[in-house]
Amino acid sequence: MIPYKTPTRETLELFKAELWKDQRELKTITTSEGHFIIKHVPTEQRASVEGRILRYLRETLHLARVPALVEVGDDYIKMECIRGIRMFNLLVELDRLRPPLADAGATLKRRLLKRCESNEREIQAALAVYPGHSCTRYPAVAKIRAIMRILADAIGIDVEWPTMESELSFMEDMWRSFYRVPFRDATTKNMALAAPELWLGNFDGEESRRRYLVDTISNNDQASWMEATLFDFDFASCTEASTPEDDVISLLYHERTWCGPPVDARALVWGLPPDAVRAAITFIVRYYRFGGRKAAYRLLHPWGHRVRFRHDDDAFYFQRLPEIVISLWPQAERELPHLLDFTRTVARELDGIRTEVDHFVAANLAEERTYYVDMYPQ
Repeated sequence: MIPYKTPTRETLELFKAELWKDQRELKTITTSEGHFIIKHVPTEQRASVEGRILRYLRETLHLARVPALVEVGDDYIKMECIRGIRMFNLLVELDRLRPPLADAGATLKRRLLKRCESNEREIQAALAVYPGHSCTRYPAVAKIRAIMRILADAIGIDVEWPTMESELSFMEDMWRSFYRVPFRDATTKNMALAAPELWLGNFDGEESRRRYLVDTISNNDQASWMEATLFDFDFASCTEASTPEDDVISLLYHERTWCGPPVDARALVWGLPPDAVRAAITFIVRYYRFGGRKAAYRLLHPWGHRVRFRHDDDAFYFQRLPEIVISLWPQAERELPHLLDFTRTVARELDGIRTEVDHFVAANLAEERTYYVDMYPQ
């Protein structure tokens, strides 16, 4: 086991710039006209793009739904606030069910995920022909490099950076050649079931809502919330482009939706030609973002991790990634050996590291924010 070390100031600042989720401030407001969410964004361009995409999808989609846009400002968008439960949180509760309710929970989860997939297929198809889309590529390799540097310093992993940079450059060349679609970030954390009876604001905490869910499932009277409208509510990432596999992986191969590794590259596209190398590299990009952010929070900002990611397992992605990549693309062992070894080291070391020191807070880098575990700040 590698001895845990105190992270440098440079690492903490890189974490804030690249992975700290609360750079964009969210606020919920209630007026005589209804409930709204105000999302502050870094630039006027991002506000404008997300606003245009929300309008476009409201006019284009037939099955899927997005919140109504109310206003676009220089550094914010104001939109309808959905009272309900984030899909991710609902799946967490269904996964927690034990016999004799476990089978019912698994059935409900399958039904919900089928609805989610139908929506994401339609959204991807609509965004793929969105007339105002920019061709700016998601900076995948730069994101992976930042995560590697953060984790290497926080865990204490020695990296031969010139060799690693050669592998990252190879990935960069591959990434530039891939077919692309708008970067949706199609995880269940960006979906909400508009069932007001499950809104966390109606309860005194998650445990109270959990008891309510158990009661409704036990009494077989959950139909009202099962049939509630499903909304997708975050399109800020659509200023950039990713691969078509990104949506499929984000939805169906997240820790919370995992049902086993993909059989082949065909399982990772919705109606488009498959590409095994593209699928493998997209898994690297997506799993490093999923796992890397959570791991960095746990290592550098454990207070934030306990709030934001208490229902997540950061090691999951690093443990499964090498096998998935090699299964899809056997040559990866020759092309990316150092990256795969680094991934295995992170997987091996993460679970053994526990720290109560919040280095991010101690460095006075954590700005005042309302952290939350469901859709929006309550």
